[in-house]
Amino acid sequence: MRIQSINRARAGLTVEGVLGTSCLDYVPPEQRVILESNIKRVFETGESFSYEMQGQGDNNILAWYSTHVSLLNKGRDNEQVMLITEDITERKRAEDYLRKSESYFRDLIDCAGDAIYIVNLTDGRILDCNRSACLALGYSRDEILQLSTFDIEAELPADAVESVHATMRPGVMTHVQGMHRRKDGSIFPVDINLTIMGGPESSLAVSVVRDITELKRLEEERIRQRSEERSMTNLLMDIHDGIGGITSNIALIADLALKLPLQEDLKKKVAAISQLAHDGILEVRSLMYGLDRDDLHWKSIVGALKEQGEKLLAPHQIAFTMTADYEDDIPDPSSHVCLQLFRIYREAIVNVIKHARATKVAVSFRLGRDRLVLEVRDDGRGIVESALAVSGRGISNMIKRAEALSGKTTIKRNGGTCVTVEMPLALKPPPD
Repeated sequence: MRIQSINRARAGLTVEGVLGTSCLDYVPPEQRVILESNIKRVFETGESFSYEMQGQGDNNILAWYSTHVSLLNKGRDNEQVMLITEDITERKRAEDYLRKSESYFRDLIDCAGDAIYIVNLTDGRILDCNRSACLALGYSRDEILQLSTFDIEAELPADAVESVHATMRPGVMTHVQGMHRRKDGSIFPVDINLTIMGGPESSLAVSVVRDITELKRLEEERIRQRSEERSMTNLLMDIHDGIGGITSNIALIADLALKLPLQEDLKKKVAAISQLAHDGILEVRSLMYGLDRDDLHWKSIVGALKEQGEKLLAPHQIAFTMTADYEDDIPDPSSHVCLQLFRIYREAIVNVIKHARATKVAVSFRLGRDRLVLEVRDDGRGIVESALAVSGRGISNMIKRAEALSGKTTIKRNGGTCVTVEMPLALKPPPD
């Protein structure tokens, strides 16, 4: 197996230094047996063949080689073997990189939360899928690969699917919503994005499918809430037009009667009627602030709270101050939040008027990104423990209204009474 001829392709070797040496001297010891047996095989069979192996490369760095072995002068006395060796180290590195990249992207796709399919658009066959697809449908991967998109799509006619496929273009994502059917027969709403793989003639597409069951539930809940709010709006309008009008007339008649010469006892009774009528008007106005309207935003709400506090307390010679801390870009509240907030606020002010014997009231309104805090503090005699224990109707109403908004009402005696209402924000839903 002596070398009789060699080209100059391999760096670091000379023709003179190589001729007459054994070809086995240029491969690692563990590869020599393989090369020797392959050369013998060529002599014996006369067949050419190729194989790959690692060997000692330039600068003693381990490299990969592809070797082609063939027989020269076949059938003659001077038969020789020709070895054509190519350094394929870079190719091997590239192949290794591609294998690792493929594994990396396979893991990446398998970890995706959305179901991902490779689909043949011609017949709808599913050629591959990720783990999320199996979890979403309840099938194993092998079972899914026996299905077509027509097997898993529900409540979407086949001609509609074909129409979507026909309008798809390479590089352009096509979006559609539909229903998918699980292995157990149950169906669920999905959002589907389809993209063709390859050029214009390709029939393969990537389908990314997202389960939107929760999204649909929230959408239905929002529609239900808006329906309830509309019902509340209609009810409040009826109250305003009916009871509000009657109460306004009573207040007007009582105020006119107070200008007449009346006996002191009768005058007190008419004054009480007038006060109750005006309280009723304020009550209706606070209810009306629960309506959806263009100026239902935090600035107008703060202004309305301040105005109502001043109007309620001024006739009783109780000083009123209010501070507000909020940012302008916080989304507007829902009408439901607004209505409950005004009801709690008015109840707190009325309790001061009726029970506190206070000379001043300080209101603090603080609004953060996700929380609202309203505080009403007076300098009166302070709420008695028995009142907290009994939880009169006013206090009970404040607590229940705050709880209806997932909030809480705290009442403390501290140099007077401090009512604190804290609640998470329920922002105004977008219009239909």
